[in-house]
Amino acid sequence: MAKYQANPVIVDAFQITGIEVQSFENKLQITTEDGNIHIADRAMTGQYTPKKGDYWVHLDGYETIIPRDVFQRKYSLLAGSSGQGQDMKDGTPVGKAKS
Repeated sequence: MAKYQANPVIVDAFQITGIEVQSFENKLQITTEDGNIHIADRAMTGQYTPKKGDYWVHLDGYETIIPRDVFQRKYSLLAGSSGQGQDMKDGTPVGKAKS
């Protein structure tokens, strides 16, 4: 069996603070610690149902949800970061983390 190691990556991430079901559209409305609202469709939640405390993560234009325990095991806050940075894409305040 071959073994693999992840390359170090830096992501923009922020903790999920609220979740509302939009049953008519089969989507979840997710609020993050910075007050922004995101919509998660079935493609994002088909294999895992997010909970408060999980993380909404941006990496190279891709967005995903990572369970809290997995995120905290794989990522740590960048040195010198206050935990609230600026998303490079749109200037939205987000938490910064690194692997």
